[in-house]
Amino acid sequence: MIVNYTSKYKRDYKKLLNKHMKKEIETLERIIMYLKLVGNMRELLDNPYSKIFHIEKKSGNLKSFYTARINEKIRLFIRPANENLDLVYIVEVELSEINLNHYNDG
Repeated sequence: MIVNYTSKYKRDYKKLLNKHMKKEIETLERIIMYLKLVGNMRELLDNPYSKIFHIEKKSGNLKSFYTARINEKIRLFIRPANENLDLVYIVEVELSEINLNHYNDG
């Protein structure tokens, strides 16, 4: 799968680096490597690794996003690059942001 990075994602990644969150950065890099290995979104969601990283579709006003859990509070927001609803045809994703305050706990 093709992975694109938004400017907000890059800014949030720098925050992780500045806070010296080495374990979280390693987990994030594993998720990105996993995204690059699969061919489309259907393969991503059917693979057992999606359960390890808790990759799931959001609901409500964020229903176009998928999230991956980096740790208890930090989430990676993944959005398909096109608006195609068929998971087989989603072959390009954007890493839109890293939410550092999941549920405003931190």
